[in-house]
Amino acid sequence: MPPRVATPPSTAMRVWCRFRNELTFTGTLLGVAGVYFYTLYRMKSTAPGDLREMTPLPPSDASDKSER
Repeated sequence: MPPRVATPPSTAMRVWCRFRNELTFTGTLLGVAGVYFYTLYRMKSTAPGDLREMTPLPPSDASDKSER
């Protein structure tokens, strides 16, 4: 039996593989972006008070001791 020779993939197969890769990349990108923006929305909607009027916290004693 003669050895099998690898044949290059057909043009249709290359097009399908590239389309499948792009579709997978796009789906993953949209999924990650969706989770990211949903997390930002949840963080903002569950934060106490108005975020624009909040003042920064004063430094704690522990941070004062570590700076010396």
